Amino acid sequence: MRFFKKTVAWVIILFILAGLAYFFEEKVDEIETAEAEKRRLFKIEPAEIESFEISKGDSLLSVKKSKDGWFIEKPTITSADQKAVADLLAHTLRANIDGVLFEEATSEKLQELGLEPPYLRATLKTSSGASISMVLGDRGPTQNVTYLQFAGEKRVLRVHADIRSELDKEVYDLRDKTVIAIDPQKLKKVEMVWKNGEKIISHNPRQNAWDTEGLPPGGTDLTKLLAALYGVKEAEASAFIDENPKDLKPYGLENPRLTLRFIDDKNLQQVLFVGGKDKKRRGFYAKRQGDPNVFLLEEDFLDNIPAKAEDLRAGS
Repeated sequence: MRFFKKTVAWVIILFILAGLAYFFEEKVDEIETAEAEKRRLFKIEPAEIESFEISKGDSLLSVKKSKDGWFIEKPTITSADQKAVADLLAHTLRANIDGVLFEEATSEKLQELGLEPPYLRATLKTSSGASISMVLGDRGPTQNVTYLQFAGEKRVLRVHADIRSELDKEVYDLRDKTVIAIDPQKLKKVEMVWKNGEKIISHNPRQNAWDTEGLPPGGTDLTKLLAALYGVKEAEASAFIDENPKDLKPYGLENPRLTLRFIDDKNLQQVLFVGGKDKKRRGFYAKRQGDPNVFLLEEDFLDNIPAKAEDLRAGS
């Protein structure tokens, strides 16, 4: 009986200890969460951002959200790289305060920290109409922190330098670099026309079965054709050359070296023109039908494009 009572007592004590341990763990978690919240530089989430601007020197990059996604408004109106914008906002808004450097700094001190004039300015605007503006200055001596001051505040904050790296973007960094938006699985016809007169015309009469004019039915090497198509799909512009050229001749696009025409299962047609070579930048000038701007393709873009129909013959 005495043994039983001792056992019950120990069980009760263990329950009490377990309860206390749980209580203290919860309290520790609450304290850590509260401390982490205090260190957060921003109290907003990426989904709340409707637009943002980044200015550095005389350059201004303005990005806005529409029903179709993010687009660049300035310095030129064009589609944005959705993932690049999402990553920028996610990483920026995760920034933490490393400490308060000064509650108030003199103009001389602001100049010394690279905040007057600033290295860059950034403004975030939310769907609720709130606007958050800040300036970022130099990196600290160890290079892993930078100095930041919010508009309307006298405090100078020390924050991790990653935020400066994230906001230090140019148009190219956030621009949609898609060469042409095709899905090889949904194409029903492809035309590749070279300047020398060679034509490769391939049809997709049924799934995973391509036929090429000039080759026997079933005689098209699917691996080679898909390598060409996926190479085009995955290609990105390496530079944007001219937003609205008055003359295409300097780019070899008046009479392109290669014309690629893609027709999908909904009869949507897209055309890509590949022109002259830029030897200095090591790439080819190109443009899409219907779009004025000229951009640059990587030098290896043509590597998987067949020069003639015979190159697609199975077994060749």
